[in-house]
Amino acid sequence: MLKSSKKEDSSKKNQNNKLIFTVRKLFSPIKNFFRKTKTPDNFFGVIKRLKINSQKMTLDERNILANLLELEYKTIEDIMVPRSDIAAIKLTTNLEELSESIKLEVPHTRTLIYDGTLDNVVGFIHIKDLFKALATKQNGRLKKLIRKHIIAAPSMKLLDLLAKMRRERTHIAIVVDEYGGTDGLVTIEDLIEEIVGRIDDEHDQQLDSDNFKVINNSTIISNARVEVEVLEEIIGEKLQNDDDEFDTIGGLVLTRVSSVPAIGTRIDISENIEIEVTDATPRSLKQVKIRLKNGLNGK
Repeated sequence: MLKSSKKEDSSKKNQNNKLIFTVRKLFSPIKNFFRKTKTPDNFFGVIKRLKINSQKMTLDERNILANLLELEYKTIEDIMVPRSDIAAIKLTTNLEELSESIKLEVPHTRTLIYDGTLDNVVGFIHIKDLFKALATKQNGRLKKLIRKHIIAAPSMKLLDLLAKMRRERTHIAIVVDEYGGTDGLVTIEDLIEEIVGRIDDEHDQQLDSDNFKVINNSTIISNARVEVEVLEEIIGEKLQNDDDEFDTIGGLVLTRVSSVPAIGTRIDISENIEIEVTDATPRSLKQVKIRLKNGLNGK
């Protein structure tokens, strides 16, 4: 494993400090507004007034303002991790089994726990609680480590969800459909990313979240949330059956493995298709590189 130099670490630290300063500076008038009022009804009015006086703001500050204004229209459905991309653990798993599994992969910071099926999520565990339990040799089930989550509808506005998470003091929301089944997942990190934007290393060369790019006759770069139908249409090959429970390329990959694969993992999908994970978090896939051994449409 390559280690970053002190110069690179210092650069990243300075970049993070700059971002923190920018967010604090920009949010100070918003924080003062909420101190003086008991309702956030005029929240977007405050943001719009800030934007009018944005001539002296930096590019980072203007970008955050623009992201905040978009929250007025965005709902959970716009950003949630779909069901097919969710990684979770059965309630019946004991600590010893879990400790063995995390030795083989980067552990999730927070992992969902379900009883029976994913439609019955009972909460989540934080990795630090697991490590503490293992260090003190606490044997048994996961139940005593479970933290509470909240339930939300896909149509809920992101700002309302952020407020609810703060009130309930939790970082995870399970999105449910009209029948009460698990439809997706949203974390506090997802919400913050919508405001401050994605923070990439200067050497990262990731695509925008909505991109699906055909690089050449044998290579495609895609966001993992792009629907499988898009890929099928491009390559002229059927990859999804009517009874399959996944809709996205990320979901297709997860049907071939037992957990979220690490960056660099290559998975054979068919005789013609190999998918390499190029961006992922411990919880979900972000971006993949699709290699077509026979080229587009077998050409």
